[in-house]
Amino acid sequence: MRFVLELRIGTAQDADDAVAVWRAAQGARGRRPNGARVARVLDKLSARGALLVVAELEDADAVAQVVGFALGEPGRVGAGAGAGHGRGDPNRDGDGCSNSDRNRNRNSDPNRDGYRDRDGDSELEPGLLHLSMLFVLPAHQRRGVGSALLEGIADAAWLPGYRRLQVWTRADNTDARGLYEACGLELSGREQDLDGPAVQYVAELEPPVRDLLIRSDGLRLGQLLKLAGLVETGAQGKELLAAGLVQVDGEVELRRGRQLTDGEVVTARDQSVRLVLPDPDAAHADHADPDHADADHADADRAHPDRANEDHDHADRAHEDHDHPDHTHQHL
Repeated sequence: MRFVLELRIGTAQDADDAVAVWRAAQGARGRRPNGARVARVLDKLSARGALLVVAELEDADAVAQVVGFALGEPGRVGAGAGAGHGRGDPNRDGDGCSNSDRNRNRNSDPNRDGYRDRDGDSELEPGLLHLSMLFVLPAHQRRGVGSALLEGIADAAWLPGYRRLQVWTRADNTDARGLYEACGLELSGREQDLDGPAVQYVAELEPPVRDLLIRSDGLRLGQLLKLAGLVETGAQGKELLAAGLVQVDGEVELRRGRQLTDGEVVTARDQSVRLVLPDPDAAHADHADPDHADADHADADRAHPDRANEDHDHADRAHEDHDHPDHTHQHL
């Protein structure tokens, strides 16, 4: 049976499903969250500035189920965690929330690293997203859902203006650390005491890549800039290129007439676009069966190209098993 994993921005209507995922993850660890903890998780999900990304798995009957979610909050200077709700280590209690009352006396020294941040008193740091929660249903762990969520929230964070990502985790949480490192996060070198030694992972965010599908054998760079909406006129494209503000596969490109090939990524104005050209073999098959080709083209025209590609990307990712630490969401 074929399943498709799809990521989307969560809304208030997803709160109950997210809590159900969190409850299941806690139950798998032998924990029974009480009403106060549930209320705290709901509070974080609805907090000002919260960025929620949910993972849905759709079966062959088009029935979708939320199988995981990631929650980001505006980061704070220093050890920081979210806006107004960022007290404590998101890994400590396994619910993405702190227990600051329990630790208030023990952490009364303002010179302790992260003290002000644990108490939520430090200022927000512009452009910094703090990953406070990431959970996956136990039945769907070790299938790439955790890595897909981490990549998904990094992509979703770009539009609101986030440019950096941070997360704290216990130093002995090898599963969570494996997930972060597999997804490209790096140790910052900062440590603090959060009911045990904890380390910070950080990453510089990159603009998400969207696909541009064209029915042609090729495209020149100047044409792509206009087709993809990166510029409105050829003159604007010429100016961007002359200023060295256009990259192709990470290298500055100055030639407006450069012929692009399938799969090349063009970056300009904080946006990245991947050129997708027709498959020659598929085109040959279409010529062999014109009626079938017409049906395929009609379906493609009706489909949303970004959504279709995302489905395929995440479906592939869902079957990868190299992101072994999916069960680590329980500690995030």
